[in-house]
Amino acid sequence: MIGKAKAISHGIGLLEYITGESSNKKHPELIRRIHTNLMPAHLDAQGMWDSMKLTLSKFKLIKNSVIRVEVSPAKEYTENFTDKDWKDLAEEFLRECDRYEKRDENGNLVSGKTNLSGSKYCACVHFESESGIPHLHIAVCRVDENGKTNNDHMIHERAQKAAEKVAIHRGWVTAMEKHEINVERINEDCYSILRNMSSWSWSQYVAALKRKGYDVKPRQDSKGRITGYAILLGESKYNASKIGRGRNLMFSKLQQTWQKMHEADRVKRPTPSARPAVVTPARLAPQPPTKTVAPTPPKERPTATVKPVIQPPQKPTETLITKPLVDYTRWVDGSRPVSFRYNGEEYKHYIPEKVAQFFDDEFDHREVANWQPLTHLACALFTMIDAATTITHSSGGGGGQSESGWGRKKDEDDMAWARRCAAHATGRLGRRKKGGMHL
Repeated sequence: MIGKAKAISHGIGLLEYITGESSNKKHPELIRRIHTNLMPAHLDAQGMWDSMKLTLSKFKLIKNSVIRVEVSPAKEYTENFTDKDWKDLAEEFLRECDRYEKRDENGNLVSGKTNLSGSKYCACVHFESESGIPHLHIAVCRVDENGKTNNDHMIHERAQKAAEKVAIHRGWVTAMEKHEINVERINEDCYSILRNMSSWSWSQYVAALKRKGYDVKPRQDSKGRITGYAILLGESKYNASKIGRGRNLMFSKLQQTWQKMHEADRVKRPTPSARPAVVTPARLAPQPPTKTVAPTPPKERPTATVKPVIQPPQKPTETLITKPLVDYTRWVDGSRPVSFRYNGEEYKHYIPEKVAQFFDDEFDHREVANWQPLTHLACALFTMIDAATTITHSSGGGGGQSESGWGRKKDEDDMAWARRCAAHATGRLGRRKKGGMHL
């Protein structure tokens, strides 16, 4: 989901546009007003602007008097949306905008909170005339009903962060998640192509990528020599330096990557063992019959006194739960939808709201660089996608060590289990902080 916001000066023009009253709007029939906040619902664009001007009248110096907001969720998530669903989305988005504040690395406030939810605004949903893709337009007064000015500093970043939060809460794929999913898919396809190439060929590599639905855009120097390339998937572009492991899919390293793959395959491939030589024994001369000698009975040894072995007292073993307590694939009251990947599979489950919020706070995407794999693993552990008794740690040598004693304890409540899942995910993947300013 994409969120945009900007403070503007032409409030009446924006209101006429989003309500379809502007003469420049070609298809007003594709517009629905879904909510009018702190103003009568029957007002037209001019009436709403007059109402906002009453609130703004005490602040003559405010040039950009209205905040323009656009929210664009993916079409597949809103196909069956009612007006109430759109209203709920608008309210949730503005609440997330209001929660956002930014501080520098020393804890000093850089951008304070807003009160868009407590301000006059109008929200309308527009449908594209050709594609039918819906998006939400909101016009918000810069001054709230308490007489305080809504902060427009870094307002665009505020909208982006709010869109990510809403998408995470609703189990929708964010733009960042979509990018990471595509990168993972591209990596798998590139490595598969290289592994299946019997000999190195750039043209063969490009042709195989195109057969998989990609387009390849090479970058050349002034002499026409290829210096790099990018892979195009739909409207998204992925430079070779941003994919692969250790940048090993860059053009300058691509042939070397292919060679290493095939050298590793040759080492792994077992060599046919040499057949042992068959030795034909020579004809043996007849041997004289051997005398049968009665075996000498062994001497009896004195038996030592065996002391009984005293076993140390065993600690009582805890009963571990190996199956989910509830069916997390079904929604129940107080749950929140979450989408995550585990072992290459996509899952959409419903976990308790307090647990989902705990994972959001524990792996805050604004502070933790690898928040997504941590959250995905924690959700997989919590919902027991893989049985808790077969969770495996990867070792440095490529092997694994089974943790057969790890799992949810009997009578362990959701939050205690969630904390252990989060700690376990952190122990397996590590936690990387984002560089620069921390929120």
